[in-house]
Amino acid sequence: MNTTNENNIPVKLYIKSIVSDLMLAEMINTAGENATIFDEVQGKNIPISELSGQVEDVIEYTTEGALTKEDNRITVRYGESTEMGFDNTETMLSFDCDAPQIVTLVRTGDVSTVCRFDTNEPRQHCTYETGVMPLELTMNTRSVQNSIVNNSGKISLDYTIEMRGVKTERNRFSMEVTPIQ
Repeated sequence: MNTTNENNIPVKLYIKSIVSDLMLAEMINTAGENATIFDEVQGKNIPISELSGQVEDVIEYTTEGALTKEDNRITVRYGESTEMGFDNTETMLSFDCDAPQIVTLVRTGDVSTVCRFDTNEPRQHCTYETGVMPLELTMNTRSVQNSIVNNSGKISLDYTIEMRGVKTERNRFSMEVTPIQ
């Protein structure tokens, strides 16, 4: 990533994403005590209660990126990690300084999309280009917290993802931004 442009400020990013599988959680909540599900890997039925530890996935990592201020807009760019499943992908989060509660996420590379997070207009449609096939998704913003000022701060997004009208997962994403001295 090129951070030599005079408008780019090198930053350290601490990123945390907590992804909850809402479909699996619902299945566990509604299943009876003796309910089982066939596990294709093990080749046998397993009690559905054993899946409760798979409902939530926490991903945390630190990376470097660049913060850019142009006109009245702040953009934070970084290369995605393999932990997030986005090889060869760059992510940008940006917002207008007069409306920091509206955050736009743009991904380019092997995976690409544009998503908008806004609690005043929480349902936003987007297309995820996966390289195999496009996925039509609806993002439902639950909350946006943005404290980035003077080249540091934190953005937190809490949202659910729908596919064809079914809520499939909830993501609680946070990114702490610190300038590199």
